[in-house]
Amino acid sequence: MSLLRGYKSNKRSLKPLNTAASWQAVQPLLAEQRQRAAVEGVSPPVADGARPPPQPGRRRWRPRLGPIVDTCLPPIPAVPLPTECRRVGVITGQYSLEPERTFAVVELAGSQYKVTTDDVLFVNQLKGVAVNDVVALERVLLLGSRAETVVGRPYVPGGVVLAAVEEHFRDGKVHVFKKRRRKRYRKYQAPRPHLTTLRILQVRGIDPAPGDESARLPELPVALLDARYESVLRLTGRGEQQQQQQQQQDEEQRQAAA
Repeated sequence: MSLLRGYKSNKRSLKPLNTAASWQAVQPLLAEQRQRAAVEGVSPPVADGARPPPQPGRRRWRPRLGPIVDTCLPPIPAVPLPTECRRVGVITGQYSLEPERTFAVVELAGSQYKVTTDDVLFVNQLKGVAVNDVVALERVLLLGSRAETVVGRPYVPGGVVLAAVEEHFRDGKVHVFKKRRRKRYRKYQAPRPHLTTLRILQVRGIDPAPGDESARLPELPVALLDARYESVLRLTGRGEQQQQQQQQQDEEQRQAAA
């Protein structure tokens, strides 16, 4: 037994030999791929003889690369980042809203919200706005109605959601307690987050489905802050344009008949 105690086997691992045998086995398949690439006029990824067979006792690692497939989608155009929130006017009186069958998904204060007309949102406090201000939310991710859906990449060009600032307030306490045992460490906090209440006035950038109420801007008592914002607050939808055209045609027919 003492003679066998220091015995060490002289056998070598068979893994390098198996690797070399596998490499030799796939050579016919690689040759067919090279011939196919030559017929199609595509340069083979690896030239002949570039990779010699692995020698026994030498470990080689190669990353497994999948096939390269061209996408069928068109390239994404470079769209400038729209403003998250901007003031466009101030409400000076009472107003009423009518429900509409259009909705939007907007990005505001680090979160996404699905909104429609007359919805109320509680978001993190918006800086630079006061109560009764009308703000335009331009980071619209999606617009939808019963007839169609418009998906942005990532934002919808021309999509705007108008909202009114109703209130700035502080939410209830959020209790935060931290402790590390056996370290004499305890910490208690009760912050009250600052929030802003928004009411959605209008969803712009999409027309309602046929048969639904036409998209029209409600008559709001709004004082413009700048003349360039008039296009945002006084823009008429296709429904109003069609109604105006129909009224003009009816008047022309009456005049011709008279």
